[in-house]
Amino acid sequence: MKAPIEDIVESDLCIACGACVVACQYDNIRRNVSDYRGSVEVQIKNDVVCATECKSRECGQVCPSINAFAGAESTIPEGGDKSDRVGPVLEVLLGYSPTFQQNGSSSSGGVIREVCALYLERGFSVIALGEIDGGDSIEYDAIAYSDPKDLRKMPGSIYHSIGVFNALRVLENQDGPFVIVSIPCHLEGIDNYIRECNPSLADRIHLRVGIICGWMYSHHAISSFTESMGLEGKIRDVRYRGEDKVGKLKIWFDAETPVQFDRRVHKTFTERLVYRSSFSTEMNRMRCRLCQNHTNVSADISVGDAWLARKGQQKLSIVVVRSDLAMTLVDDLRQQSRLILEKGCVEDIVESQSPNLVYGKVAQKLAIYQRNRHRCVPHYPFLENEKLSFVESIGFMRNDWFRHIIRSRRYKLFRFLYLLSRPLLYVSYLKQQFGRK
Repeated sequence: MKAPIEDIVESDLCIACGACVVACQYDNIRRNVSDYRGSVEVQIKNDVVCATECKSRECGQVCPSINAFAGAESTIPEGGDKSDRVGPVLEVLLGYSPTFQQNGSSSSGGVIREVCALYLERGFSVIALGEIDGGDSIEYDAIAYSDPKDLRKMPGSIYHSIGVFNALRVLENQDGPFVIVSIPCHLEGIDNYIRECNPSLADRIHLRVGIICGWMYSHHAISSFTESMGLEGKIRDVRYRGEDKVGKLKIWFDAETPVQFDRRVHKTFTERLVYRSSFSTEMNRMRCRLCQNHTNVSADISVGDAWLARKGQQKLSIVVVRSDLAMTLVDDLRQQSRLILEKGCVEDIVESQSPNLVYGKVAQKLAIYQRNRHRCVPHYPFLENEKLSFVESIGFMRNDWFRHIIRSRRYKLFRFLYLLSRPLLYVSYLKQQFGRK
């Protein structure tokens, strides 16, 4: 009998939440970085222990790629049904923090940083991503912030594979109270562990701040990009956001000054092709593509970028208030003029994040495709309303082939096939060039 999470890892569904590492009674699971999958994940230390000694299989009970969003039943709003993936909504707001939006530390509205600042001033600790010692490179994991001055150390959005193995260790070893800032799948893993293994930890979490998340790229995305652009050297750090609406892609090698690339406007068609192929759907983690909880419905407050046509290029956050505690928090920040907010609506969530992400349209179809091939799929309590067509099945099959090529590091071949599969890529480039002129 092998551990349940071994199939999860091999299926590229491990998102490194750390729940199984802490849950394992035999200390038989560790952090690992897979060069093949290009991901931070877990690894079994000794298969014999799982096969002969372990009877509880707690690693499978807490894994959010097996029991995805196990507490979702309680988040379905009164009068709603299981097809509603928006979750509980007390109020939808649009706005920004005058401090963090204008000082360049946030490429959106800076709402999460303002929330963290308030709670740090009140004596709470904040568990969020931070830099840890990675030797020659900078790595990220969950750390506990306790000083408002530490906010400047908090990174912006990170789209490549990372883990939060320290989050549960911090919860277990410190009394709190804590505010947790997390993407949906990591929060699912933390909540699964608390529910299944240590319910007392729930009292240490005062507020869950949920990041509205789109996806996470494998490390192959950066490798493909740097190789194709002729960049050499060991990558020390990669950042994607800051200073403007979209933010530049910044890559640090040995020098203190990063190499920077515009993420929207490309100088040549080759540069556009390299960027689009390197950061394409094919480079997404499989767990992200199967996610049906992008809007982080189990958080007290969910925050993301407000990509709304009527707001143009304004740097704004969309704020989904999901609990009475979060409503009190928002009122406090609004009264202190630390947040400038206006009313929004549920339709703004859908427009901002796209119907596909909010309602899990492609994720449902991909789940059907994966099940038909006897592959692992996260279990969600929502109803599946989508149907898989033959043409869509062929598309997923093509994607499987592309992923195999990517994992073999044949990036040049993948880029050529990507171009063949996107015949309008050159047309979009020409439109961009004429638009600039």
